[in-house]
Amino acid sequence: MEHRDITEAFAPVFERTATGLDDLSWMTPDFVWDMSTFDGGIPNMFEAAYVGPDGYRAFVATWTEAFAAWDVELVRASYVGEQVVTHARQRTRGRVSGIETEMEFGQVFTLAPGGQAQRMRMYGDPAEAARVAEAEAWL
Repeated sequence: MEHRDITEAFAPVFERTATGLDDLSWMTPDFVWDMSTFDGGIPNMFEAAYVGPDGYRAFVATWTEAFAAWDVELVRASYVGEQVVTHARQRTRGRVSGIETEMEFGQVFTLAPGGQAQRMRMYGDPAEAARVAEAEAWL
């Protein structure tokens, strides 16, 4: 799949993340949302990993509880070896402060044979996510 194809294929995952948590068909039942690799310059308020759809919903609830508005946009997705690396942008508005913020981050998705996401590792820097996936592709 080319860059455009994989970006288009992953875009609905990011749209659903921001608009609802009912359709999680993009993930396997044992999906792992791994925050152990995230250093986004914010206090560590997360568990190292969230497992399955319920774990993912718990992460999103924790992540968004301080926001009155939250939007996630997929900037780019690319295959690197057997993984998909994403570069995403998040925009928020504080629930109490009303302050608007923007943050970019990277993710490395490991896909199951059927194409569903089996694991995601979060990185505070999209370039770091790409470097990690590139290094792993050589192993």
